[in-house]
Amino acid sequence: ASPAFLAITPLNVISTTVQNGGGVDGIISTITISDNSKVTDNEAGIGSGGGVYAYEATLTISDHSEVTGNSAYHEGGGVCADDATLMTISGHSKVTGNQADEGGGVFLEDSTGTIEDSWVADNTADAGGGGVMPAGTTQLAVLGTTLKNNIRTDPDNPGPDDLGGTNPTCGSTCGAGSFGNCTFEAA
Repeated sequence: ASPAFLAITPLNVISTTVQNGGGVDGIISTITISDNSKVTDNEAGIGSGGGVYAYEATLTISDHSEVTGNSAYHEGGGVCADDATLMTISGHSKVTGNQADEGGGVFLEDSTGTIEDSWVADNTADAGGGGVMPAGTTQLAVLGTTLKNNIRTDPDNPGPDDLGGTNPTCGSTCGAGSFGNCTFEAA
């Protein structure tokens, strides 16, 4: 099957509820969300990717775009990049105020991602990765990005959780991830 192409530039996707990809659902596709676009208040009621779900896709969120106030039952309240997805969040974009079981802001599994010169803040995850949760064979680079006030609500281990499974210190590494010139602020 040929990949599909979806460009949201500028467009607002607001208040939808579905299984996966509450706002945007891209499978074997190219998804571009740019030019001050907003994916807001959407829900993946029984699935993943409350704001955006990308599976075997190329996903770009850039140019002051926002993924805010979304929720997912499973992974990626704001963004879920799954199974060989190439994800880039850049250009002063924001992933804020999202909620999921894992990866309240961003969840990546078996994918490659870059978050650069952006903002991941005020997201919540029940099990882990309040801000960003890399899983499986994910390779992730976080550069020049502010991670702030992201929390894990697990009753056995609550607290600040900007990057699930990592030591949130600038310049640290986690598996195949790298983090540089970032700002980490506790909740």
